[in-house]
Amino acid sequence: MSSWSSLARGWGATVALRARLSFTAIAWTWALTIGVAAMSSLLTVAQAGSLNSQIFELANGMKVIYVPDRRLPIVTHMLWYRVGSADEEPGKSGLAHFFEHLMFKGTPTNPGDSYARFIGDVGGELNAFTSYDFTAYYATVGSAHLERIMELEADRMVNLALTPQQVAVEREVIVEERRLRTDNNPEALLLEQALASLFLNHRYGIPVIGWMHEIRSWTQEDALSFYRRWYTPSNALLVISGDIDFEQLRHLATKHYGKLAAYAVTRKRATEPPSLAERRIVMKDPRVGRPLWLRLYLAPSHGTADRPKTIAIEILAELLGGGPTGILHRRLVMERRLAADVSASYDPAAIDETMFAINAIPKPGVALEDLERAIDEELNALAKTISNNPADLTRARQKLIMADLQARDGTYKAALAVGAALATGAALPDIERRQDLISAVTPDDIAVAARDLFQPTRSVTSLLLVDR
Repeated sequence: MSSWSSLARGWGATVALRARLSFTAIAWTWALTIGVAAMSSLLTVAQAGSLNSQIFELANGMKVIYVPDRRLPIVTHMLWYRVGSADEEPGKSGLAHFFEHLMFKGTPTNPGDSYARFIGDVGGELNAFTSYDFTAYYATVGSAHLERIMELEADRMVNLALTPQQVAVEREVIVEERRLRTDNNPEALLLEQALASLFLNHRYGIPVIGWMHEIRSWTQEDALSFYRRWYTPSNALLVISGDIDFEQLRHLATKHYGKLAAYAVTRKRATEPPSLAERRIVMKDPRVGRPLWLRLYLAPSHGTADRPKTIAIEILAELLGGGPTGILHRRLVMERRLAADVSASYDPAAIDETMFAINAIPKPGVALEDLERAIDEELNALAKTISNNPADLTRARQKLIMADLQARDGTYKAALAVGAALATGAALPDIERRQDLISAVTPDDIAVAARDLFQPTRSVTSLLLVDR
């Protein structure tokens, strides 16, 4: 049920490069071409100063986050389960994403597609997405229908019914999804191979959708065992964003979710050994239209001890690869004329060490080796470049703040921003103070972040070549 439109990266709008990890998602950057109506909406958010969110916990351990937005009579109900593909057992890759699909198969009380039909009948929208670290289900409806959404979600949290036929049919859907989005896309395959090399032991190196041979092995019992282990109120985070009163929300959440029995859930994560060797991948494919260069670095995330560094690294990604104003684009595309395109991306929304990506397409006639050498020269000169052009850092900070405001605007986007951050180790104060934290980053902070990040032994460099 995952929406391809949700697959961009960044704290606010975005969780889902981890959901599918396509190269086009890696290359995505924020756009600042905002219409008059959208700009007005952004100013409304900016003037508010914060999301004014509140949090409470039910007796069974389920946390509920309230994000008020009284501009329109709509509400987004977004339920986050603290389980993703990195929590799967060995040999069962892709099961978290598979189960996301199966959650829409109904219960004895609300069979089949009752949930989806209800959303359609009231003119709402629903979908879901899976990442390495979480699985989330959302519905946006008129505020008057929130209680019915809670009834339906609480029901399938504990009463999902699955038949062998449903499992078999949906398994084939995933097989075709993998063929379409990964196996038929050389760039996606390159990224998949690069991640498998970057992470030596962690399941972040295994695709969220799963390896094809393991996808074909899933059974009804695999799905039900996964459900019984992970889907419980104590392992869920509910974000409600929109036009509802706080006390009304507390009453409804207690009424529908508070009555559900819960049990303790323990996550067991593999840890990475020291990364001692620089790694390189060369992949050839006859379907490739032009060569491609990609480098991944291990990087801190919300869930790591280096969480305070993540803001500086986000700005670093914007500074280097933020579209036409980015340093790499200006130097390699406009001035040195070595690249047709270049970008950088980073998303701290992860529990364990994540990745920082730089990718580039050479101009015709330029060798990948020459392009790589030029990129390394620019990275090595970064501290000097920033000191000589302080406006670059100012512009990067402003773009990140504007993107952050845009990512919070609307009930769905606000719920996504809050949920992705909290589900991966951030706290509400981190979200509320985010603009101040961005503004406080200095050139020295960027230089230190770059020095610590761009370590060759903590990287994988990948080349995608045309195979004729």
